[in-house]
Amino acid sequence: MMTFCRSCGSGLPEGAQFCERCGDPVPKVAEPAADATGPRVSAPRPTSPAEGVLARFWGFDRLIGSALVKLVYYTGMAVIGLVLALYVLSLLPRLSYATGATLGLIVLAVAVAAFVLIVWRYFCELAVLAYQIFNRLGEIRDRLPPPAGRAG
Repeated sequence: MMTFCRSCGSGLPEGAQFCERCGDPVPKVAEPAADATGPRVSAPRPTSPAEGVLARFWGFDRLIGSALVKLVYYTGMAVIGLVLALYVLSLLPRLSYATGATLGLIVLAVAVAAFVLIVWRYFCELAVLAYQIFNRLGEIRDRLPPPAGRAG
C-alpha cells in the first residue's frame, strides 16, 4: 500500500523515516503485536497526493508560502536570464567595430547576472527559512504537553 507525505503529498517508499522531497519526518505507525490481547488500532488511512495538497491549502497549520517562494524564485531566475540574453543580443552588432569593449561588456554583464542570481537565491532562501521555522515551531508546539492547570 503506497503512502504519501502529509506535508507535500509526494509518494513515500516503504519504511521511509523522512520524505525524500521535503524532508518532513514520516509519522511512525505502531504495528500491533501478533499476540496482542487489547483492541486493535488500525493504521491511519493513507491519503492521496491531491488530498494532501488540499489539506495544506485549507489549513493554516502548515504554510504553503515556501512553495510559492520557490515558484517566485524560478520565475526570477528566468527573468534574470532573459534580461542577460537580451542585453548580450543587443551588444552583438557592436562586435564588428568595437570587439574588445563589447567582449568586456558581455563578460561584465555575465558577472553582474551571476551576482544578482546569488543575491536572489539568498533572499529566497531566507523567505523559505522563515516558513520552515514557522512549520517546525508548530510541530514542537503540538508535541508539548498541555500547560499545568489546562486540559486538552
